[in-house]
Amino acid sequence: MPTLARFTFNLAWFGLLVYGGMFALVTFVAPKEREIVTTVPVEMRSGDKPDTNPGPLMTMEKIQAHQRHLFTALENFPFEER
Repeated sequence: MPTLARFTFNLAWFGLLVYGGMFALVTFVAPKEREIVTTVPVEMRSGDKPDTNPGPLMTMEKIQAHQRHLFTALENFPFEER
């Protein structure tokens, strides 16, 4: 039991040190205000945006052909009858 109490005390002491350090940073350190300059790509500045929508991954015809292929494979599959 003494080792558990010692561990708890050390953990609380470490937490107090971390909390005190964070409190000191918040209280005594002020961030420097400065101006930031970034370049914006031409594509984002112009009003004519390129078409970023590629459209559907599969057309309805491809989906239906895929379904026909699957149903044909299922019809020809040799199921065991019990």
